[in-house]
This record gives sequence, structure tokens and C-alpha cells, in this order.
Amino acid sequence: MKVCVIFRGDHVREATHVRKYIDILMCWDNLKKTIYDDLTTNGHECDIVFITYCSKIVEDIKNIIAPTHIEIKERINQSENFKNVLSFMNKYKNTYDRFVILRCDFMYRINITTWPKWDKNGIILVNKDVHWPTYRFYADVMFIVDSTSVDTFTNAYYYSIKISYTIHGLGCFLYNNSIPFHLMYEDYYHMDKYPFHPLHVLGSMEDIPDLANPLSIEPIKDVSYWN
Repeated sequence: MKVCVIFRGDHVREATHVRKYIDILMCWDNLKKTIYDDLTTNGHECDIVFITYCSKIVEDIKNIIAPTHIEIKERINQSENFKNVLSFMNKYKNTYDRFVILRCDFMYRINITTWPKWDKNGIILVNKDVHWPTYRFYADVMFIVDSTSVDTFTNAYYYSIKISYTIHGLGCFLYNNSIPFHLMYEDYYHMDKYPFHPLHVLGSMEDIPDLANPLSIEPIKDVSYWN
């Protein structure tokens, strides 16, 4: 299978009062091992693509990660960035078998070919976010879209953005309109807060104990705290 891994949006997240500084280069050792190396070791072709913005580390990304393709776009908002991602996918849907759309500030606990539902076809999302009963529905960390589902995924995005005004509503649109897709995890998890997530972790949280043991993570039973 020929896989295109697309890193989208900001590849640098400046420090705030609640989050540390993080950039993609700080995550790259993990991403190379769990994504690129695992795909190629298991017989897949893998191209790395960035659809991102200008920053002080763009040249380092080119030199260290050496992406197959990089697009530097004007920073407007996440929705516009995702439209650029969809444009790329539609342009190259006859080149790749599968697109994996990732944020730049997350790392992964397990190798991509062992991700739940990796062997399924179509559209794969991670899980219902804890905000699912209200407005957020599904986290935006990762989307997997096979080339045969690019048109469906694109149309779903443009319809959902009219309703939710955010990328987080895409999974909800699929769900409410009975468009087939797969969830890696049926349970509720938060994207980046305790008790964390069995698949991924926000890059600036790499110092939290027991990150390497996804089996130790329990799903969230009561989501009322976030709603």
C-alpha cells in the first residue's frame, strides 16, 4: 500500500500558561519510529507531506525530515488549512492508496500498523471525544482516508463546516447522515487530558509517567465534567 502521511497546520506551538512549547522536530524521533519506519518495515511505501505555515524551523524540517512535498500557506485558521489538505488529497487520490492526516504536536504509543482498525477500509476516526454529547463530537488528532473515500470525506467536510464551523463536527456529520466509517475506540477519551489516551499523547506531555503502557489507560465513564 502506498501511504501519504500529511502533517497539517502549525508545526510550532508556542508555550502558554497551560502548555509547554512543542514543535514537530521534538516529536520526530517518535513519529519516525511509529509511523514512517513501521510502514516501510511492513512493506508499505510512505511519503511525508506538510501543509503548514512559515516558521523559524521550516528549513530544519526540510533537512531533518526531508518531506516528499511541503506547502507553506498563509495562516488563516484551521478550517482553511484543512481545505488545503483536502485539495491535496483530491489532486493525488490516484497516486496514493491511503491518506493519514495528523497534527504536528502529538506522539504515538504504538506503531501505526497495529492501530485498531488499521486493516479496515474507508474512513477511520479515533474515538468519540468527551465533548461528543455537546458540540465537539470527535477529536481532530488523526483522520485516515482511503483514496476511494476521498470524495465522500471531502463532501462531508464541506457540509459539516456549515453546521459546526469547526473540523470537530466532521465525524458527527458522518454519524448523523449514516455515512460508513470506523472508530478505533468505541469508548470515550479526552484528546490530551488525564486519564490520557491509549493511542497518542500531546507532545509536550512526554514527561508524564507510564506513557509507554496504553493498557494502563481506562476510558472515561462520566463525561459530564466536560459538558
